[in-house]
Parts: sequence; C-alpha cells; structure tokens
Amino acid sequence: MTDVRLRAARVARRHPHWPAMLLSLLAWAVLLSQPAAAHHATPPPLLAWVLMCVAMMVPVVLPAVRHVAVNSLRRRRFRAMTFFLTGYVTVWALLGALLIPVFARLPRLPLLVTLIALAALWQLLPARRACLRACHRTIPLPPAGWRAARGALHFGTRHGLACAGVCGPLMAVMAVPGTHTPIWMLTVTAAVLLTRYPPRRRLAPLVLDARFRATPD
Repeated sequence: MTDVRLRAARVARRHPHWPAMLLSLLAWAVLLSQPAAAHHATPPPLLAWVLMCVAMMVPVVLPAVRHVAVNSLRRRRFRAMTFFLTGYVTVWALLGALLIPVFARLPRLPLLVTLIALAALWQLLPARRACLRACHRTIPLPPAGWRAARGALHFGTRHGLACAGVCGPLMAVMAVPGTHTPIWMLTVTAAVLLTRYPPRRRLAPLVLDARFRATPD
C-alpha cells in the first residue's frame, strides 16, 4: 500500500496537471454513456456542448495547464488550474451559446459541408497561424492573493480565445444538430489535435512539457 502511495505521489509531482486530465476523462465517460437516441439529429443542449468542450479541448491545453501548475505555489496549484480552466471553458461555452441556436435554424447537410470546407480552408490562412502562435504565449502569473486568481483566469480566457481562433472552425461542426455522437467527437478531436500538434512536432507536450513564450500582460 505504501508503494502504491509513493508511486501515486511521484506521478502527481511529475504531472501536476493530472486533475485536468481526470476532468477530461470524466467528461468523456459522461458523454459516451449517453443513449444513442439522445444524439438523433437534434441540436446539442448547452450543457452537452460544454461537456464536449471539456472532453475534447482540455487535452489540447494540458501544456498550458501544466504551466499554470508549476508556476503556482504548491498549496494553490489546484485553485490556479481551476481558475485557468474556468476562463478557458467559458470562452467555448459562449461560442456554443452563440452557434447552437443559429445552426438549429439552418439546413443540416449543406451547413455541415460548408463548415468542413471552411475549417479546411482556415488551416491555410495567416490568421490561423497567428492564433496558433498566441496559443504558445503566456502572461506573468502572480504568486498569491486575488491577483494570482485573476492572473490564472485572465490567462485561461486569453488562451481560450487563441485556441478558438485555431480550432473554432473545427469545433463549430459539433454545434450542428446530430453531430454530438461518439464518432463525430472522436473524429473532430483527432483533427483538433493534429491542428494544434502537427505530426512533425512531438505529441509528448500534451502530457509532459510545454514551451511558452512570455509576453507582457
């Protein structure tokens, strides 16, 4: 039992962002446990959209979450990660609140084809590359007090906006009625990961490390 605890403590030290990984896995578990009838050609409820964003997008920002954890006092790491993820997920929740009611009024198949084409085109534009560069920047994180909470929240919000600039066209597909199914979620998640971490770059930063460029607040 002691060996198990020592191993768990060692893993927690190496991966201080493990709560975010667990949160994403729990969101996947909830989504995959939904009955198939719940996905039948209907717009995803906002709660389902938020769960999809947690499941699909939190793995993308694990390097940023780890950055927040290792640059925060140990006693307030969990709080800092919580504020970061709150800001990050709020951006995606607002995007869903905007897209879902609009897409619900449009013809499904033409909308889906258009979004996929636009998402493919977006990968080639300079604006998307600028957003990707912004995803690798950070801001100073105060060590304690309300400024630390505000800094983590601000960093999460800023990171969410940059990430939406990179992956938003792909994630918009998930706001189309009937696409909140496991096959669509897995396909779009794979596309998002390839967009953020192309094959020529190693995927290890997802769970191990991240290189951010400091920028002034």
